[in-house]
Amino acid sequence: GDPADELLYVIEGEVAAIDPRSGARYGNASLGPGQYFAEISLLYQGRLMMGAMAVQDSLLLSVPREALLGLMARLPEMGDIILTV
Repeated sequence: GDPADELLYVIEGEVAAIDPRSGARYGNASLGPGQYFAEISLLYQGRLMMGAMAVQDSLLLSVPREALLGLMARLPEMGDIILTV
């Protein structure tokens, strides 16, 4: 239920989704270097539905919501990619 206010880009390591009700890993999918995650609620100032946890030592880049929206406005192709994912 925290505010969705950042996109996280995985530079190194591995990150998995966490079920907020149980605290357990949600499924067995994970994200690695070059992948990113955020929820669609990021775009309309909603709340997070899932959590995330580093599965191994990881380095992430955090892109604040306002910076992301500015980039999407300047680079429409980036916005298309983010919305597609």
